[in-house]
Amino acid sequence: MSRQTNNPPPGDSKPDVVLAEPYLFGILGLGMLNGIFSPVTGFVFLVHQFWYPSTFLPVSAPFIMLFASLITSTMAIMIAGVPAALYERFIHRGPTNTMSLWIWVSVLSVISVPAVLRALNAL
Repeated sequence: MSRQTNNPPPGDSKPDVVLAEPYLFGILGLGMLNGIFSPVTGFVFLVHQFWYPSTFLPVSAPFIMLFASLITSTMAIMIAGVPAALYERFIHRGPTNTMSLWIWVSVLSVISVPAVLRALNAL
C-alpha cells in the first residue's frame, strides 16, 4: 500500500515567513509614515472628485483624508516593490530570499524621504 504525502515537489519551497517578518514590519511602517506625512497625500486629497465615491460615502474631510492616506501608502509600497520583483524575475533564480526584501525596504526608504522630513518638521 503506497502512502501519499502532501510535501511540495523539490524547488517549490515557500519563503520562510519568520525571517521575512522584520522586513514586512519595516515595509508597513514606512508605508504608514508615507501615507500620513507624504506631500503626495495633499495632492491626492485635492483630486478626490476623481476617485472618491461620493454617491454612497459621506463627503467629509476626515473620510477623504483617510482614503487619500491609504491610496498614498499603498502606491508607495507598490512602487517600491517593483525593483524587488524585477530582481526576483531577472537575477534571482529560486524562492524569495531576504535580498529582495532588502531591495523593497531600501527603495521604500528612498521614496519616504520627503515624508520623513515632514514628520521631523512636525515635531
